[in-house]
Order: sequence, then C-alpha cells, then structure tokens
Amino acid sequence: TVFHLAAIHGGRGYVDLHQALCSRNLAMDGMVFKTSYEAGVEITFHQPPAITISVDRDRLILILFSLVHNAVQHTRAGGEVVLALTQESERVVICVSDNGIGIPAEYQERIFDPFFKVPGSDSPDTERGGLGLACARLNAILLEALLKVRSTPGQG
Repeated sequence: TVFHLAAIHGGRGYVDLHQALCSRNLAMDGMVFKTSYEAGVEITFHQPPAITISVDRDRLILILFSLVHNAVQHTRAGGEVVLALTQESERVVICVSDNGIGIPAEYQERIFDPFFKVPGSDSPDTERGGLGLACARLNAILLEALLKVRSTPGQG
C-alpha cells in the first residue's frame, strides 16, 4: 500500500521535513516503534534532501503517525514500512509504503471513512476499523494537501 501526501501548502510555521520524519518526532512516545517491533515489521526512513515547508507541524506529524501506524498494523512479520520524501516541481510528496496485505481497488477510498474496515482483512491487530485514516484525511484537507492511496492486494 502506498499513501501519498502531496501539495502541502500554508500553515503555522516552517518545518524541516527531515526533522519531522525522523524517528524521534514520529514515534509519539515509542508507540509506532513498539508496535512495529512486536509485529516484526521494519520501519525505514529514506533520508530526505533538505526541504523546508510552511505547514502546521502538529497536523503533519498526526498524519504521518496515522499512516505509519496503519501500515505497520497491516504488514506481516518480516515486512517493511518505508517513509520517503521527494520534491516534484513546487510540491512536496511524502510517501508511506509497505509490503503488507494490500487493499482491493473498490475499498481504497472507503478506508478514509470513520470506522470502515476492509472486508476480509486478516490483520490480528485490527478487529475493527477506527478513526486514524479518517483523521489523517481530515488533517490533510485542513493543510490543503492531497492524501491518496495506491494498493494491490497481496503486495501492499
């Protein structure tokens, strides 16, 4: 599954994206990394170039936390979650990808609905859907950013 957060504009102040993506800021008291360790999922950060944007840092961190946490929950032991950052023309793209269970095309937009759970998803940590991706989408909208998903069942 690949989530793209693109075209970030506006906000409260300038954010160094390298710093925002580093493990200390994203860990949220270690919750994501504890979950990934227990699940046997590796989280990799592709070191971004020096990019600074004007954005609400707290909202950005909440979006990244939700995307990474979701990716870890749906990736089997031995899998990997990757955060990457690129700059395309005048926009910044943050990509969270995994090699997890994947999402069928007909559910890819619905995963942003509150409490929606993809039918047949077999992740033991996700007996029910939640609010994480719904909040990520809302925060992206408030940042005037675009949050997209691209996924293939069985490949992530």
